[in-house]
Amino acid sequence: MAEPARTRRRHPAHRIVAVQPGPRFVTRGDANPVDDPNPVAAADVHGELWYDVPSVGTVRDRLTTPAGLAILGGVVLLGVALAPLVPRERA
Repeated sequence: MAEPARTRRRHPAHRIVAVQPGPRFVTRGDANPVDDPNPVAAADVHGELWYDVPSVGTVRDRLTTPAGLAILGGVVLLGVALAPLVPRERA
């Protein structure tokens, strides 16, 4: 479930928790304990969930912190430093 395209360029995903006459959908963001204040009209729905990859958002959130970026940078630098030590096959 996404918010109206005319009000945002991004389409945050929200789950539908109730259907009202019209139809209008009562939504709730995954991180929110309460329903969103404004029901969404059916015309403003821009898709449906096809699949779910658990924990990807958590990993992304951790990697985009200053500490996460420092660790990620360290891992990349370590990989670059160790790459010459890996034996290569000769053709």
